[in-house]
Amino acid sequence: MTDTPARGGSEGAWTKLRRRKVVQWGVAYAAGAWGVLQGLAYLSDTFDWPRQIQQFGTLALLIGLPIALVIAWYHGDRGQQRLSAPELAILTLLLLVGGGIFWLYQRGGDAPVTAAPATGPTAEATGSRPSIAVLPFVNLSNDPENEYFSDGLAEQLLNDLARVEGIEVVGRTSSFAFKGRNLDLRAIGKELGVAHILEGSVRKAGNRVRISAQLVSAGNGLNLWSASYDRELTDVFAVQEQIATQVIEALRVSLLGAEAQRLRARPTRNLEAYDAYLRGMQQLARASWGSLRQAAAEFRRALVLDPRYILAHVGLAEAYVTLAYSGAVTPEEALDVAGPAIERALTIDPELPDAHAVRGWIENSRGDSAAAERSYRRGLQEAASLGFAPVHYGTFLLSHMRYAEARDMLLTAVEQDPLSPQLLFVLAYAYDGVRDHASALAVLTRASEIDPNNPTSLWSRAVIQYWSLGAVDRALPKLAEARRIDPHDPEIPSLTALAWLDLGDPERAAKWVEAARALDPEHPLTRRAAVALALFRGDVAGAATISRVAVEEVLPGRFESRLAFLRALRLEPGADLAWLQARYEQFYPGLAAGRRVFEQSGFWMVLMPREYALAEIDLAAILIERGQHERAQALLLDAWTFVERSPPTGMFGNGVMAASIHALRGESQRAITALRTAIEAGWIENWWWTLRYDPSLASLRKTREFQAIVASIEAKTAAEHARVTTLETPVSTAPSDLKSRRDPT
Repeated sequence: MTDTPARGGSEGAWTKLRRRKVVQWGVAYAAGAWGVLQGLAYLSDTFDWPRQIQQFGTLALLIGLPIALVIAWYHGDRGQQRLSAPELAILTLLLLVGGGIFWLYQRGGDAPVTAAPATGPTAEATGSRPSIAVLPFVNLSNDPENEYFSDGLAEQLLNDLARVEGIEVVGRTSSFAFKGRNLDLRAIGKELGVAHILEGSVRKAGNRVRISAQLVSAGNGLNLWSASYDRELTDVFAVQEQIATQVIEALRVSLLGAEAQRLRARPTRNLEAYDAYLRGMQQLARASWGSLRQAAAEFRRALVLDPRYILAHVGLAEAYVTLAYSGAVTPEEALDVAGPAIERALTIDPELPDAHAVRGWIENSRGDSAAAERSYRRGLQEAASLGFAPVHYGTFLLSHMRYAEARDMLLTAVEQDPLSPQLLFVLAYAYDGVRDHASALAVLTRASEIDPNNPTSLWSRAVIQYWSLGAVDRALPKLAEARRIDPHDPEIPSLTALAWLDLGDPERAAKWVEAARALDPEHPLTRRAAVALALFRGDVAGAATISRVAVEEVLPGRFESRLAFLRALRLEPGADLAWLQARYEQFYPGLAAGRRVFEQSGFWMVLMPREYALAEIDLAAILIERGQHERAQALLLDAWTFVERSPPTGMFGNGVMAASIHALRGESQRAITALRTAIEAGWIENWWWTLRYDPSLASLRKTREFQAIVASIEAKTAAEHARVTTLETPVSTAPSDLKSRRDPT
């Protein structure tokens, strides 16, 4: 094709482009493309089309620009013409290049995202399911009180994603640990060991809400998907479903039919009920006495508005279970509320995993261990929040002395929720059960690093140092530090008092007993410390006076307090052994029914096997004195099965049970040997009561070997006392209305 020269000489490039209408066509094309993109953006936002439609549209219009310019060059200033060979070649080349660009874009979109190697608690294994952490959404509303709404929306998205089989989701506790911390997303992904992070923001004003979300590669920080939704509050569930669905699509995961149906399901049609539920979940997460009661009130309000709101039923049950563990309500009160709530929830949705997890606690508290384990396992299959199921199932396994199994299950749970202090606390007890005290202390140190203001890790480290390793001198500083963090928990000064008694210092112990009484004079551990102080001073009558009232009120399993009160009453001159036998059988019904130590179940099951074995030995001593030797020997035989399967020291340790059993069987030399073995293993807890008062060892007290053992342990504790006297801190006895942060689980 030959260009026609302009009159007056050769044309400039700009003049030639204008004459051929390339400039005009280019401007018109750009204006039209801009209009098309605006319309596409509007339609995509209105109908929630996938973001890829806008991306492909933009790419197509960009590729179309050079094609339009070529056509203008050849046809802009002329009429209809056939395509010339050069024009056809250029257009073909442009189409091939455009197709290649589309192919490369699509291929890039399909390429897997690889996260940076995790050096934190976990790392995503090669070839495993895609992993994701859902961070708490930022509250951009003018009212900071709306934070419950943004947190709740993020938690609901976490729960939706966690119930998709093809995705690994980090638990809520770990994800929400980064709330308010302005960290690089790649650093967060590295610590959590995930390949993807979902973050977002919520702006709530009146009846409208604007929700923005983005999925980011934790490996390189690149945005993989993002969207914004400006809707009425009535559409919040639709937005939640769309975000979850599009994130799942971006992760290249296929939804099963049941999973897609769950995403489409609406938990409630009542927005006020939904709002109350989110407020309740915010209070439930705070886990203080006051917040738990407020959570229960919000869940009840949600259920008044919508009686079929399943999640509100589960939330109400969880609130009461946690209240029971914290001592704010009795187990019976908790069961009265939690039982019907969970049954109602499972009637509406029999597959809800969190409901099954709570049901496991209810069944265990009612004495049905087999049913409880089935429910716990079912709850673990999909439990989204990862809080209730592994913590309580781990406690259940510990109570049945399945320490290794508890450790392995909890290690798996920690991989999915690595920053959960509650999981780490129970894992530490599991390590203690398998006699790996170093790992137990290391786990508790990690828990302190995650939450330096949580006294439970310090309290637990003190217990392991004290009960497992016999190092009272190392336990007392941890108890003092825990008290500085939480000066409102009566259990800390009570345990401190017991520790000072084991060091032979009743004066310091008395100060800590008074500190505990100032906080809660009726707390079982406060009363137990007061009884111990009276006995240490030889005031058996005073100890019996406290015990006679307390024994009728205290729950079994609460630091073996009820057992301590029964033992104090046993020491009274002329004690009524028939009455004591009846009390033991009343408070430990398995004793009368002939149930074995491993057949027990109930609310306070963390220490129950040990407490039950101790009760068997105590009752055997009473029965021997009453001439019922055959039944006494049967009890001792069953208690021996606990000795064989338990560690020698610690929360689950058998202590001097072997010595007591041998002594009651008349095997004095074996009893002395067992006593020496326990001391060498680190046993020290309550040693002075055992060696001075324990009726089961009465036959040994006048022997020279026994007196030598008493002298040796007195010398040991005196040396420890000299090391720790400088570590004693002032005792504050100021009462407070604030509730302890320590979870007694």
